[in-house]
Amino acid sequence: AWFAALTEMAEEAGKTLVLENCLTRETSMGSAPNDCLDIMTTVGSPNLRMNLDPGNFAYFGQDALEGFDLLKDYVANVHLKDYGKPMDQSTACLAGDGIAHVREILKGLKEMDYSGCFTIEPHLRMTESFHYSGIEDYKRAGERIKELLREAGFEVDKG
Repeated sequence: AWFAALTEMAEEAGKTLVLENCLTRETSMGSAPNDCLDIMTTVGSPNLRMNLDPGNFAYFGQDALEGFDLLKDYVANVHLKDYGKPMDQSTACLAGDGIAHVREILKGLKEMDYSGCFTIEPHLRMTESFHYSGIEDYKRAGERIKELLREAGFEVDKG
């Protein structure tokens, strides 16, 4: 009910809320693909959209491609990162090098004429308590994402 109430407030203000699939089912209602779809269809408003994060699905052992297929009609923003294996932050890697199906998802987004934003979110360095990225990581991740976007058919370099 609170998603609906927040969405109604967004509608009244002419804004759109964007829900990210970000945490485990134990700590977030919008974690697994089916949970996110349930929220989108229950609220049923164009003012509530998805921030699709295939890396989060992959990290938590969920099928990111299945998540994309279920949620593609609701996507307004995409975070791009990847992991080599579930539940292991030390396996954070460049987008497309892991298990998040980034290449396939970008191709699917291109096929549906996606024109929203992509956010670089590499998380390539670890400490004991959190992951982060330095400027060189962002540069590497940005170059990789440009490569993947071109591969999927997106125009990257404006001329």
